[in-house]
Amino acid sequence: MGAKYVVFDGGSGAERVVVFDGNLHHKDVADKMGWKAVSAGTLFMSPSGRMACLGGSLTLGMLDSRPEDVVLVRRTLMGSSGAQEDENEGVEGDCAGVGAGGGVRLPEAEAGAFAVGAGAGASSD
Repeated sequence: MGAKYVVFDGGSGAERVVVFDGNLHHKDVADKMGWKAVSAGTLFMSPSGRMACLGGSLTLGMLDSRPEDVVLVRRTLMGSSGAQEDENEGVEGDCAGVGAGGGVRLPEAEAGAFAVGAGAGASSD
């Protein structure tokens, strides 16, 4: 499994993203952070660097991913402020470099660990 993510309400209208290893449950990460989760899902990335944030989280009470999550996740991982959206699969870009965006990146979520996988639906956690 690739990576999962949770978007949190960071207060003052700001949102923070935590990207983490897909073997962890959304709820366990959310509980550790102590912030209010507003969306969650699974991060898929193609070899060409195209990202998609899909699915949701069963452990967070059927919390779904949102179309704008891919931009937030990309900014967190890439440090990009001018992401170009692709209407079908999210944001195109090269994910060889990982930078600081507006969120938090856990060590388990290294750029090379992401892959496009089957089962792009609700997360099974």
